[in-house]
Amino acid sequence: MSVITVHTAKGVGQIEFEGNPILIELLAMYGMVLPHSCGCNGVCHACNVLVNGQLMPACQVRLRGDRTIILPESPDFYIP
Repeated sequence: MSVITVHTAKGVGQIEFEGNPILIELLAMYGMVLPHSCGCNGVCHACNVLVNGQLMPACQVRLRGDRTIILPESPDFYIP
């Protein structure tokens, strides 16, 4: 069992998961729907999130192990 820690505008929470789900799909299962105008092809970058400090399109992230995810509306979302 792995865990993602998710930072949102409402606070911080954790989601447990098994396997290697795609991040955008896992977040949607918990009501965190991200925009994605390219049909999840990774070209529009509308679903960008920070994954362990790296800016990445959520539709292209296949989760493996524990991760920290910061959504764009979170006050913790900062790109230096």
